[in-house]
Amino acid sequence: MSKPHNIAMLARASRVAGRNGGMSTRTRYLTPAELRTVPASRLLRETAYAERPDASDDWRDQRRSVVADEYYRRGFHDAADTVRPRWEPHEYDGSRVIEEQRRLDAERRQLESERSQTHDREAETVAWAVGTLALAGTAAASLEGDQMMQQVAGQLDHTWESDAADPAIGGNLDMGIGADLSDSLAAGAEPATPDTSLDAPTPQATPDIETEAEL
Repeated sequence: MSKPHNIAMLARASRVAGRNGGMSTRTRYLTPAELRTVPASRLLRETAYAERPDASDDWRDQRRSVVADEYYRRGFHDAADTVRPRWEPHEYDGSRVIEEQRRLDAERRQLESERSQTHDREAETVAWAVGTLALAGTAAASLEGDQMMQQVAGQLDHTWESDAADPAIGGNLDMGIGADLSDSLAAGAEPATPDTSLDAPTPQATPDIETEAEL
């Protein structure tokens, strides 16, 4: 299985987790320029955040389009096609993602004799990540959506550590905004330059919901 195929599967699972898994409400989202600097694992988290169930359909369409554009720019065209369209309610059924995980497991077992140990480990990690994200939309999930996505992102970063220099996986950190964004994320602060293009359609948050610090 190729990495673009893996990313597309994880993008689908992230959409399900974002709609069903209790992601926290945010009032600040990464701009297109900022998305260019983040690793692929963070892009998957942004995919989940774009599915916030309290937002309007128009807001979700707009935000998913921003994230899909970044997938496409990195060469993950199948993931972009997975993220961009509006889904019907039944497409957020987590059982469909679990079925995809089972298919992925079967495919991995069939091919494991032909692959290196490193590739086998990557396939196992992706299968685990798909299953974990699917659980975010079920009663069996013991973690909130945010925690689930952090856990998945951390595991994927570890698996793809050797590919971190590839801008498709590690992000394009040679941009001027890269260092500033990295510093602000490490400090738990919001990055500068809010994306005001997304402010208008965003529904009003209730007063007791705190803005999530960027991780």
